[in-house]
Amino acid sequence: MAYKFQIGAAVLSGSTKFEELIEAAGGFKPTVADTAAAVADDSFYFQDADGAMKRESMADYATAIAGNGLAASSGVLAVGVDDTGIELNSDALRLKDNGVTLAKMAGIARGSIISGDASGDPQALAVGSAHQFLQSDGTDLAYVSMSGDATLAAGVLSIGATKVTDAMMNDDVATGLAGNGLAAASGILAVQVSGAVKVDSDKVGISGSIAGAGLTYAGGVESISSLAVGQITNGGVTVLGDGIKLDLAGLAAAAVNVGADSIAILDADDSSSKIETIADLMTAAAGNGLVASSGVLAVGVDDSGIELNSDALRLKDNGVTLAKMAGIARGSIISGDASGDPQALSVGSAHQFLQSDGTDLAYVSMSGDATLAAGVLSIGATKVTDAMMNDDVATGLAGVGLSAASGVLALDASEVADAGVASGDKFIFHDATDDSTKKESIDDLATFMAGAGLAAAAGVLSARLDVATKADGGTLAAGMNFFADLSANATVALPASPAVGDTVIVKAKGLSSAVIIINKAGAQTIDGEASVTIESPYGAVSMVYVATNDWRLV
Repeated sequence: MAYKFQIGAAVLSGSTKFEELIEAAGGFKPTVADTAAAVADDSFYFQDADGAMKRESMADYATAIAGNGLAASSGVLAVGVDDTGIELNSDALRLKDNGVTLAKMAGIARGSIISGDASGDPQALAVGSAHQFLQSDGTDLAYVSMSGDATLAAGVLSIGATKVTDAMMNDDVATGLAGNGLAAASGILAVQVSGAVKVDSDKVGISGSIAGAGLTYAGGVESISSLAVGQITNGGVTVLGDGIKLDLAGLAAAAVNVGADSIAILDADDSSSKIETIADLMTAAAGNGLVASSGVLAVGVDDSGIELNSDALRLKDNGVTLAKMAGIARGSIISGDASGDPQALSVGSAHQFLQSDGTDLAYVSMSGDATLAAGVLSIGATKVTDAMMNDDVATGLAGVGLSAASGVLALDASEVADAGVASGDKFIFHDATDDSTKKESIDDLATFMAGAGLAAAAGVLSARLDVATKADGGTLAAGMNFFADLSANATVALPASPAVGDTVIVKAKGLSSAVIIINKAGAQTIDGEASVTIESPYGAVSMVYVATNDWRLV
């Protein structure tokens, strides 16, 4: 069969229907005005899944592609935020002030507290050992144990045996203790004597001077063995060989009424014997620390540190203040020992913290996944494992282009903003060579993809034909086959082993009463025929291999 074509542009009018797809050798190049798109009103053309060309508004398209984390309004996409933890600042996402609540924070060990480290960053300070307490060194916090003269255990401060020394006592302790018969000076107690009572070589004794009017004594001045009265006045007086002696056994027995009874005294004012009530005597004898009432003596207490419990003195609850405690070693704390007695727990080494083992307190150094030095918590390299991470960490990290599910991050292209692809742009891909993620330019991808019939330039693919000149007796090839001017017929053959999709174009030039005959190869056919002939100058024919042995003219 013979095919002819028209040189020059064809002008079509009215309704034109083509039974097959139209192919333009130069490509489809619509003329587009250079104007800004109005996303709320404009539309774009696309090929539907049914193969037909259709159009859709940009606003509807934006609504359709707005997945999780995006919202569309009049064709404009925006990232959706709940405005509690995350907010939009102009076109940027940021954490909101006061937006990170306790529920959003990663867990910390039980009893730990968050404090600032040396760099001003937050750190988790682990709870101390049992009975340790938190102490500041003026720069950082650390758990320490009490030691020295006193220890602390389970809230009980215990002063150690023999720990309260004389050097710790204030002079006013001796002053406070100096009752009747005692005096205090510079923190030293001394027995006070008067009259016939004297102190000799740290011993209290009496002298012969006690034998006043009406009395004599037997023995030496420093060793009186007995006293005697000068006359018989009443029962209870016995006359002995060395004088008249007072015989107490001869006196009548009676119950002492300290509020009303009296006793015999020697009045120093006139050296005479007189009587005095026991009540007055007790009042006169009640010195520091004692009070007398109706002849009854009682210990006086200020009821702050010491109190009376019936007839016993005792320390008052909460009465022992820091001022009353003996000193302990610097940094030590008082804790209870295994016997329940107070002990002084010495301060730990630098950077150690006080920790409870459930029974006792001890200073320990931090080790394991993190270390602590000078108040700085340092997490070791590779110590933070996936198992430690809460799922909300991935959720918090999932920004635009990422999604999180069960603590796993994944790329989510639905959140990435649309943008026009241009030469020089890059995309992310998985490299099968070393199983890693890399990037590559659109230009290089287009160049790599440009196989037979395609050419790439600045990332843009375009149809390209292999061009070859042919003459009589030649074999055609896929692509453009062109002839020079012919003055005699030329006969050529189609390729013997074509691939489905191969396109062969044959183009004539001048024909001086000559034709170009195109023969099939083997069992092939050309639209069911064995050959095709180009008869017109500058005539052309195109053939596509659509199936085994089946060439079709297009």
